[in-house]
Amino acid sequence: MPTYSPRPHRRRTGAGFLLALAFVILFITAGRSAPAEPPATRTLTLEDRVRYQRAIEEVNWQYRLWPKENPQPKPALAAVMPLAAIRAKVEDDLRKSQALEVLWRRPVTGAQLQAEMARMARQTKQPERLRALWAALGNDPFLIAECLARPQLVNRLIRSWYAGDERWHGSLKKQAAAEAGRYGAVEDLRQMSGTYEEVEWVRKEDAGAEPAVGTVALDAAAWREQQQALDRVLARPPVVEHKPGTPASAQRPDGESLPVGVVSGLQEGEDGYYVLAVLEQAEKRMRVATVTWRKRPFTEWWAEVGRGLKPEPRHGRGDRTYQMPALRAGTVCTLDTWTPTPAPPEVRAGHTAVWTGTEMIVWGGLAFPPTIYFNTGGRYNPTTDTWAATSLSGVPSTRYSHTAVWTETEMIIWGGDVYPTFFNTGGRYDPATDTWAATSVSGAPSARSSHMALWTGTEMIVWGGLAFPPTIYFNTGGRYDPASDIWAATSVSGAPSARYAHKAVWTGTEMIVWGGCSPSLTRGPVRSGHRHLGDDQPERGAERESLSHGGVDGEGDDCVGGN
Repeated sequence: MPTYSPRPHRRRTGAGFLLALAFVILFITAGRSAPAEPPATRTLTLEDRVRYQRAIEEVNWQYRLWPKENPQPKPALAAVMPLAAIRAKVEDDLRKSQALEVLWRRPVTGAQLQAEMARMARQTKQPERLRALWAALGNDPFLIAECLARPQLVNRLIRSWYAGDERWHGSLKKQAAAEAGRYGAVEDLRQMSGTYEEVEWVRKEDAGAEPAVGTVALDAAAWREQQQALDRVLARPPVVEHKPGTPASAQRPDGESLPVGVVSGLQEGEDGYYVLAVLEQAEKRMRVATVTWRKRPFTEWWAEVGRGLKPEPRHGRGDRTYQMPALRAGTVCTLDTWTPTPAPPEVRAGHTAVWTGTEMIVWGGLAFPPTIYFNTGGRYNPTTDTWAATSLSGVPSTRYSHTAVWTETEMIIWGGDVYPTFFNTGGRYDPATDTWAATSVSGAPSARSSHMALWTGTEMIVWGGLAFPPTIYFNTGGRYDPASDIWAATSVSGAPSARYAHKAVWTGTEMIVWGGCSPSLTRGPVRSGHRHLGDDQPERGAERESLSHGGVDGEGDDCVGGN
């Protein structure tokens, strides 16, 4: 049997081990030094974005309300939102992305889009609809980031950057500051170039049934908020000292901290610059003057600047890996609880709001301080928990105490006032195309506010209200057909007494009016409600007394009540 030397055996084993080790080290080193494979880059063309936006709009249209009173079938999306409108929306959003990068050096980052997706998932009030939107985009986080999150984010960011940019508002600010310094006394406020307005604010419990001409009634909570807002403004140093002999503490009513007869320092709001002064003040009543220099509206500025920017469809190339956010259990609405909404339009009261089935649209109203009447609005989407502004192109004039109805495709606003001007004009807003169209004034009811309006399924009925000066109360109304843009008067035969601040509902066949305030009503029990038959009923235009009875109390204007 052959014999083997152990020494050579050990030498061959060591050499093989070293050779294998060398190959391993070489492999690892080569692996480390080799460049990493770049992630797959995805881009979206303009046509891609239009296609995906149409998928989003299809989901939104499925959730849009269609009144049961309307016998016609709900039309297809293309009938209310043509492809050209979808393309225009996509291009506008891309221009705004470009503006953030070019004008403010603030390009939208992948981290921002990821955070916006997470915010939507965390704060949505309609998780089932958000899931449907995700599914329409193939549950692809890249598409969700680019086609759902980006439009919401850029529209919010660009308005914020524009509102505070002195490149566009600086000259107005200098003008306002110069005038505030030159005309620092209350009696000089009307000499300023800004808009001068006076408003009298009263506590609601002291306002009576009808506030005096030019007054705004506030409940206790709103009254406190106005007092605190005024206190914050007037606590700041004025642009110039008040006239000698009238210190800031002069003429303060007992228990009140607001100075009377003192012009505030120049203030800046999102919409403009203003100064104000308390002219008169009693325990639960005050009269305030404001001068406002309004900034150029964003929509007007953007219509001019946006034309110079090209829609860049390659924004946000897919070189970032997005993560699909989780819809947490807590996103489902809990009964009898409140959740704040983010970044709404400017604070206001006396506005209107309608629900479309997918979003709430608010419009118009009044705010203070400073005294501002609005013809702006916003659309709140509870699915993404975001706001989008309504267009100002073709919008009706500023107003409050108007009415609004939702038709199934449009919001119609009508009437209202900016004292002492009352309106019998209105507008039809289409959220699908973000456009306004005026309502006809031919045959329209008399100008008024504090009236009521409702939608029957085919037409809007307005009735009642008041106007002044001189004070006029109405028991007249009109029926507006948006399909033909034609008004027809409601019958006055058997109509309820003239009134305002009343309520009305549509039953499906008739309108029921009840309550309200009117100087023609006397003490004691009265018949406080009437029913107006719809246009398609046999007794067209006939009114019949309701079975409800009510009572009134007090002198002057009486508010109709009931038990």
